[in-house]
Amino acid sequence: MAHILGQVKQYKDSKWTTMIKPASIYINTKMLFPELQICEADSSSSSERVVHLYTMADITDCGSNDTFQKIFLTFREDDEGVEVYTTVECSKLLSRDGKEAPEDKRVSLFKSILASATLIKTDLAKPYVFPIPAPYGLPQSYDFTKEYSAISVFLGQDESRYRIGEYAVLALVSGSELEEKGFKFGTGKVPSKYASAHWLIIDVGESGTTAVPILPDLIFEVLPDDQQFSIALPYVALSQSGSKAQFLPLAFVFSDGAEFQEFSEEFAGYFSLAARKEAGYKTDAKDAQDDNKFVSTAFCPQKKSKKPARDAPVIEISSDSEVESPGDLETAARVTKMDCVASGKASPGYLDPRILSYEDPAHSSALLKDRSVAQFLFQGSTAVVSRDNALELCHVQPKVRTEPLQFKDQSGGILAPGALRFGTNVDCLLSTGLSCPENQRDIIYRKDFQRPDALQYYTATDTSIDYHPEIVDFDTGKAGSSSVGACPIDPSNAIVVLTKMGVHMLDTRIAGSSQRSGVSYSYKSNVRFSAILVTPKGYVITGSMAGEIRIFNKMGQRALTCYPGIGYPITHLAISSDEQWLLATAQTILLVYPTTTADGEYSCFSGHGIPGDKRPKPIVLRLSPETAQEIGATTESGLRPATFSLDEAEIITGTEKYLIIWSFDKVKAGVVSSSRACTKIALGSQLIGAGMGVVGQIAVGTDSDFRIVKHARRTRRR
Repeated sequence: MAHILGQVKQYKDSKWTTMIKPASIYINTKMLFPELQICEADSSSSSERVVHLYTMADITDCGSNDTFQKIFLTFREDDEGVEVYTTVECSKLLSRDGKEAPEDKRVSLFKSILASATLIKTDLAKPYVFPIPAPYGLPQSYDFTKEYSAISVFLGQDESRYRIGEYAVLALVSGSELEEKGFKFGTGKVPSKYASAHWLIIDVGESGTTAVPILPDLIFEVLPDDQQFSIALPYVALSQSGSKAQFLPLAFVFSDGAEFQEFSEEFAGYFSLAARKEAGYKTDAKDAQDDNKFVSTAFCPQKKSKKPARDAPVIEISSDSEVESPGDLETAARVTKMDCVASGKASPGYLDPRILSYEDPAHSSALLKDRSVAQFLFQGSTAVVSRDNALELCHVQPKVRTEPLQFKDQSGGILAPGALRFGTNVDCLLSTGLSCPENQRDIIYRKDFQRPDALQYYTATDTSIDYHPEIVDFDTGKAGSSSVGACPIDPSNAIVVLTKMGVHMLDTRIAGSSQRSGVSYSYKSNVRFSAILVTPKGYVITGSMAGEIRIFNKMGQRALTCYPGIGYPITHLAISSDEQWLLATAQTILLVYPTTTADGEYSCFSGHGIPGDKRPKPIVLRLSPETAQEIGATTESGLRPATFSLDEAEIITGTEKYLIIWSFDKVKAGVVSSSRACTKIALGSQLIGAGMGVVGQIAVGTDSDFRIVKHARRTRRR
C-alpha cells in the first residue's frame, strides 16, 4: 500500500503525469484486455462528465487502500513519442444506468478488478509460456513474404480465464510454399488434401511454433470490435482416424486495426474457399468467386463504428454499449478452471440419418455397427425420441409421461427411422426407413397415434424419371395455410419430399402405388438436398449438402431465392413465427438469415425474390475455441438441430452433453460469440435434441431418458 501511495504522489508531482481524482468507472470485463471508462466528475452532480477510455493492456501498476473502498490504476500512454503515465483513483463503480453499485458488491468487484489487473500486469512484464501443439509437423524456415504481429493470449489457463503470452508472428501461406520451406507432414510427404490447402503458421516465441491447415473442420472466431482472432489448436491431426481431437484455445489481439482487417479477411477467404472446395464447387467460375466473397464476408463480420475518442465529453453512457452492470461484472469476474486435455479415443456418437443416406451403402452399414442413429422431435406438448429402431412418445402436459413406439414395414419388420416428422396436427408420426432395400427407399410410413396398429404408407415412385427417387427428407403442410407452395392441396393431405435432385409433392388422397401429384421440380445436376421446411404460410425452404438454401413460393418452378453454399451440409431448418428469420443448422455452425433486406424493399418470399447483390449475409454462430474447450466439444460431435424458443428470444441447440442457448436478442444486435451470448447447461447424458414448449422449461431427449430442464433466463438490469 505504501508503495502505490508513494507512486501516486510521485506521479502527481511529476510534469509528465496526471492524476484523475475522484473518479467513477464503468468496465467491460468480457474483453481479453478489459476496457475501462473513467468518469472524472461526480455522477450525482449536474456538471458534464468527462470520460477517459483506458484498456488493461496499458496498465503498469495497481493497488487499493486497506478497506478496498478505493483502488488505484496507473496506465501508460504514448503522447507523440513520449511516455505519459496517468493514475486513476477510483471510488465508485457504476452500472449501465449510472447508478452506483452497492457497497458490498463494490468491494468484491474492486477486488476482482485488481486481481485481473495484477495478473495482466505480471504477464505483460514476464509473458506466460505454455507449449503449443504441432500435430502436422513444422517447416524448416519461416521467412514468409507477409507476416502479422499480435499479442498471444492462452485461454483457460492456471485457474484463470486466460494468460498473456509473448508477441506472436502469424503468416498465411499456401501448401506449396510451405513445402518449399522444408515442411514435412509427420515423417512423410504432405498429403494432397493438405498440400492444396492454405496454412496458418503461428510462432509464439518460447511457447513454440505450429502449422495448421485451413480446412472446414477448424474451430476459430473473429471478433472485429476487439481486433481479436481465436483458434482451437488441435493436439492431434483432425483427420487422424479413431482420434477425438482436443484443443488448446489460443487468441491473438492485434494492435493495428488495418493489419487485423487484412489478416481476418484473408483468413476468412481461405476458409470459405476450403469449405466450398470440399462441397464440390468449381471455385474458378466467376459466379462461384462472387459467391465465395459473399460467404467469406459472412465468416468475417465487419467492425462496428469506432469508439469515442479519449477525453470526449459525454452526458450519459449509452445503454446499448458493452459496459456491464454490477451483476454481470460479478459473473464475468468469476474464475473458472478449464484444464488443457490430451487427446484420447472417441466414444461412439450419434449419426444424423439424413446425412447418412449420402454415404456409400457399404460404408453406412459399417458405421451403423459401431454408432447409433437418433433423432428428436418436439412440437406443442408432444415429443418423440428415436434411438436406432426404438421410439419413445413423450407427453409434457399435464405431466411428463412416455410410451414406447415402433415402426414396421409392410412385411412386419421393425424399421430404424430415417427422416422423421410429425403429421400436420401432431396426430401421427411419419418416417422413412433407414436400412431397407433400395426399392423401398421412396416409401413414407404413417403411424396414427389414435390407431397405433394401423399402417399406412405413401410412395414417391415415378416411372418418368431415370433415377431412383430415394427420399432424403420431407415435411408436412402446416395447419391453417390454404395451400403448400402455392399448390391447391389441403395441408393435411400434402407431403413435400426431397430427393437428391428434386422437390416433389405427394397427395395422400391419391390411391395406388404412386401418390406423386405431378407438382415437382427436378434439377439436371445432383444438388444433393439434405433438409426441408414448410413454413406456416406454405413456402418451401430446402438446404443442401453444400450448404445452399433455396426458397420456393410455388411448387413446380425454380427457387425464388437461393443463398450460396457455405461448404457445410444443412441438417435442419427452422423459421420464426413472423417468417422474418430463417435458422439453419450445420455440423459446427448455425446460420441466421434475414428473409428481407434491411430497407424492406425485397423479400425472399415475394416478387422475384432478393437479387444476388442485395442478399443479406447470414449471421454465423459458432462455438468459440474457449467454449469448445470448456464443454469438451469436437468437430465430430456436431451441433444438434437448432430451434427458436417459444417466445423466440433464444436459440436452443446443443452438442454432446451440453445444452447451448444463444440469446437471439444479442445475436440480432451483432453479439455472436458463444462466450458472450451463450448459456451452457451440462446434462450428464448424451444429448439428442431439445425444444421449448413452455417458457423457462426445455424438453430434452438424451441417450438414456426424456426430461424437462428448467432454464431461468437472466434479465439484464437497466
